[in-house]
Amino acid sequence: MKLRHYTNSKESAVSIIKSKQMWLGKTGEALKDRDEVNHYINIFRLFHSLDDIVTSLNKKSSHDSKVNLYENMIKSLFITNFYSKNRIMIGDIFADVIRDESYIICFTEDNESNFHESKYGPVSFLFSDNPLLENKYEDFRFLTKQIIYIDSKEFINVENELEEFYEKAFQPIKEILNDQEFHQMLIDIHDLIKEKFDKKESKTLRKELIKNGENLKKNTLLEYEIMTKTIKNFHEETDFDVDKVSYIGGYLESRINKVREDRILSHFEENLAKHHRLNGTFRQVQKDGHERNIISCFLKDIIDKDDNETRIIALPVSRNINLMENKLKVDLDMSLLKEIIVSNSEDKENTIKEIKSALEEMGLEHVIVK
Repeated sequence: MKLRHYTNSKESAVSIIKSKQMWLGKTGEALKDRDEVNHYINIFRLFHSLDDIVTSLNKKSSHDSKVNLYENMIKSLFITNFYSKNRIMIGDIFADVIRDESYIICFTEDNESNFHESKYGPVSFLFSDNPLLENKYEDFRFLTKQIIYIDSKEFINVENELEEFYEKAFQPIKEILNDQEFHQMLIDIHDLIKEKFDKKESKTLRKELIKNGENLKKNTLLEYEIMTKTIKNFHEETDFDVDKVSYIGGYLESRINKVREDRILSHFEENLAKHHRLNGTFRQVQKDGHERNIISCFLKDIIDKDDNETRIIALPVSRNINLMENKLKVDLDMSLLKEIIVSNSEDKENTIKEIKSALEEMGLEHVIVK
């Protein structure tokens, strides 16, 4: 596997040669477009939204119970929708953790890449294999994978249908969906349930709710199955080291569940937050779920397909490290460096001269520079 890495100047190139290091940038800061790293926001986030909805609609409830039906369906959907709008879905927290607590570097397997040159710079290093000496960094696991390119437009319809879904489901409680505190809305919804659905004369309303609920369930399950198939296809294209992913999955399980719980509980009064924390109210994602989600770090939109990117991400396995730095310096196996190409540089001849000098100084005279 040949990998080519582009850098923006002769100073940067010389620094790489003399330090025998490359810097991985903090994922959320390193990419030109902060949202590029995670199509999780656009696709995996939708998957989790549908997953939560399907879970809500499949909760066991008796149609003979006037209140339980409404609470099990509408109230659960309200909570899911609130989490989505306030960016505290599982996918949102996953994306934040990946952006803020991991480091990234990009390569390409193309011999020459106008895309990478225009984006990252005119000097490229060609390695015969992955040059990062990963074993020296016990607190991180490094995942390497070619990017999977997807057409995110395919998922716009799913997002639009979700909005229509909520519109229909919330029709009976529309009058109390406003900007008041989350826990107060839950109280108001409970009161509305007692007022509108716990009466003999509400039989027609309850029947209509059951009918609408079944239709919503059917349509959502269909979307969920389509999305599940898509996610499965992503996973079938992966070849990650199982042990590495397991370490990372364990970290993500504890980290994401904790961050998400804190953000959710921030919407409750202190005594209610304490009650929910003690009772472990909120749904948590297990380790294997986060292990599957890792593939989302290697998705990009098909409009970027020309970059033919291979991405390496260093993900932490412990909180006992300093993640405040914007760069992670990683040592290189310079024996894998085969050539350096300088193109479209204003000072091309001098750049080549200085790079050759640095290579000679480091005993790397065999490396071709052109």
